[in-house]
Amino acid sequence: GCATQTVNFAPFTPTNAGLDTVRVSVPSDNNNSNNTKDVLQNITLDRYSYRYVGEAPITGVGANGGSAALTARFNTLNSITLTHVNLQFNSIGLTYKIAIYPDNGGIPSTIPLYIDATDRLTTMNPATDYALATPVVVPAGNFYVGVLQTGITNFAVIYSAETPLRLGTFHFGSPAPPAAWSDLAPANGFRILAGAKYCYPYSPDTVFGNTTICSNTSNTYSVTAIPEATSYTWTLPGGWTGTSLTNSITAISSNTSGNVSCVANYICGSSVAKDVFVSINTSPIVNTNPNAIAVCEGNPVTLTSTGNAISYSWSGGISENIPF
Repeated sequence: GCATQTVNFAPFTPTNAGLDTVRVSVPSDNNNSNNTKDVLQNITLDRYSYRYVGEAPITGVGANGGSAALTARFNTLNSITLTHVNLQFNSIGLTYKIAIYPDNGGIPSTIPLYIDATDRLTTMNPATDYALATPVVVPAGNFYVGVLQTGITNFAVIYSAETPLRLGTFHFGSPAPPAAWSDLAPANGFRILAGAKYCYPYSPDTVFGNTTICSNTSNTYSVTAIPEATSYTWTLPGGWTGTSLTNSITAISSNTSGNVSCVANYICGSSVAKDVFVSINTSPIVNTNPNAIAVCEGNPVTLTSTGNAISYSWSGGISENIPF
């Protein structure tokens, strides 16, 4: 006959950004074609999500005939600043609110850290990052992203099937905002495809600009703009002049070589500096010696220059008002 098996394993913390495959395998049996299950995850530095890579979502879920709230639990090892919630709907023009709840003994608190002051309207867009009106600082540990259906018509927030559903992870309350929460597991088999985006101080990728220049010249350096950055801090070599709070700076060089550095600033702090080393080419020293000090008119004269220049440009002069 057929049998099912639930496999539980300890939480793990990814250490590298990028795609990651989580694989669960069971021992060989009479049908080895279904003994392995893979889930492809996208590990990032600035978001959490219950949406797996390449996963096909299902139409949507909500309440019929009354308001309700759904939450998804997330966990952070350190305090973070939430800026967006990621959601998707299969409805247009229905009212809802976004809320962020702290943990209250393994369930969401009924007192939110944040809740929208006014209703939003659903749209049938792809999964979208919706900005919070004000950033929300959540402490280390569990927190809950909530989506509140404020009308009586099912707002159809997108979900994916999960059987068995994880205990203590997805909760429901009605009416909205709820006075109490109920665990959706084990009676239900849907996982809300909610996500949370938080502030992460990404460093600029590269400082662009000339790396070999002359002293006392104007040069512009820049980094690729980072949408979440609120300003930039530039540091110049000794004796250089120039200021900027944007992703580019125009500076006047001194005769000092050194690093041109840029730091991106965010609401949650500043990035590690990115820099480029700029070398100063000193002005060449040229000594010009004729093969004779005194020459007669019409006679050739040879002038020889020595120095550290890479090329030389000659021009005539004036002696006693007579060009030569």
